[in-house]
Amino acid sequence: MLSDSLLERLMCPVCGGSPLDLAVEEMDGDTIRDANLGCPGCKRWYPVRNDIPRIMPPDLASNLSASDERWEGWAATMLGFLQWRESAWAEPEAAAQRRESARAMHEHFIDFCALPAGPLVLLDVGGGTGHVADLLPESVEYVSVDPLPGGVSPTGDLPAEMPRPSRAVSFVQGVGEMLPFVDRCFDAVLVMGTLDHCRDAEEMLAQSARVLRPGGTFGVLQGITRQPDSGGIGAALRSLARSLTGQEDSGAAQTHMRRFSSAQDVASLVSAHLSVCELAEDSGRAFLRATAAEGEA
Repeated sequence: MLSDSLLERLMCPVCGGSPLDLAVEEMDGDTIRDANLGCPGCKRWYPVRNDIPRIMPPDLASNLSASDERWEGWAATMLGFLQWRESAWAEPEAAAQRRESARAMHEHFIDFCALPAGPLVLLDVGGGTGHVADLLPESVEYVSVDPLPGGVSPTGDLPAEMPRPSRAVSFVQGVGEMLPFVDRCFDAVLVMGTLDHCRDAEEMLAQSARVLRPGGTFGVLQGITRQPDSGGIGAALRSLARSLTGQEDSGAAQTHMRRFSSAQDVASLVSAHLSVCELAEDSGRAFLRATAAEGEA
């Protein structure tokens, strides 16, 4: 949904130009099938397809093709993530268990974040399909920014068993390192399982702090990866499993750009940009709540 509220928040991530000029080419009812957003500053144009603005960095295309070596490793890792995602959501019974587990985890995390009551605008960095919007009050205006628009891969695929939102949400294709939003325009920013997928987590956090209004809520949900023992029975069991299946151990962790060994690792990274209010670790995941102080951007 490309709302007027979202248009007011968008900016060119290259020069900071705003507001962007919307030139519609094709409509289907209330849906914008084809349009362009023009930057008043540097005169760049960003496409809009099916209500989703595609505001990627100039050296990273919408199909994740990189023209700059800084993005090449990240793009390759993302393609590996898509392969893992396809297999992880392929079997219906296992996918149902995954959805139930994820919903419980996200409900717990949102309670932890203690979002203020009343209407607010929330940004989900790396929000994928936007299904977390269903766990938020109707008074929350939800925006998902993700290099996969609406969670859809460059080939147009989205695993059938993956959860989708049942309410109207706003999607923007973009990356956390160059958020295409004006300063201090969100009441809350959530980062769920995204820190370890960023090319530059520090820059993503700086950008998140920039778009968060003073006093706003910043929440991080991040998996903790502890290195397994190099020997002993654990290593023997893993070796046996690989020999029985004929496969190497290739879980989601293999698609990460970065690993965090403790909740404190996450807090140390975040504290350089925001004021950490609360930190916890639950079931191998770090829960962190922070805020932007007056004068921070």
